[in-house]
Amino acid sequence: MIEWGYEPIIASNGSEALNILLEPNAPRLAVLDWRMPHLEGPEICQQIRDQGSNKPYTYVIILTARGGADDFQTAITAGADEFVTKPVKEVDLKLRLANGVRLVELHDELAIAKKEIARLTLQLDKRSLASSGSR
Repeated sequence: MIEWGYEPIIASNGSEALNILLEPNAPRLAVLDWRMPHLEGPEICQQIRDQGSNKPYTYVIILTARGGADDFQTAITAGADEFVTKPVKEVDLKLRLANGVRLVELHDELAIAKKEIARLTLQLDKRSLASSGSR
């Protein structure tokens, strides 16, 4: 991943991974193994999603040896963006990470646009109040 331009942060267990992903300047892409000590990938993902819009969006890829439909449903329901079965091909992971970068950038652009819309709406409301008060 380093040769693709990413800076991996390795956690020794699920609790450590969750703490890293809940930090103020947390990574925006997460590749989580399904099976980790203390917390499993879907549990971590669910806790990240439970933060709601209080923090920037984290794109989550769950890696697993599990490949059943129920496993896929569990991961996606927990909020995973991708569900990848092992062994994963290098090109597949590279493309999924690039897709994650694109989605995170779009999410950031949307957040900026929402703030601008709110600012402009407030300006319009103030003008509307000012003009109705002068009548």
